[in-house]
Amino acid sequence: MADFLRIPPEALKDRIRVTLTGNSRAWVENYQSIQEYSDRKVVLLGKGEQVCVEGERLCMDYYTCDDMVIRGRIQKISVTESNR
Repeated sequence: MADFLRIPPEALKDRIRVTLTGNSRAWVENYQSIQEYSDRKVVLLGKGEQVCVEGERLCMDYYTCDDMVIRGRIQKISVTESNR
């Protein structure tokens, strides 16, 4: 996607990256902290952005300090700028 949009790779280095598989699995990389976690919403903070995953029966299937896998019925993913 970065190639298609002609975004230099170094601009994405510290940004949150979300890889979606269907509507049931999201692999999230480069987040810094978990702001909110419930079975309907997961909010993650990164360097300069906030990612919100919304849906039903959401759960963190796997997580480390660098990446995580969110499973469930994913209905919406939004990214907003944060002033962190």
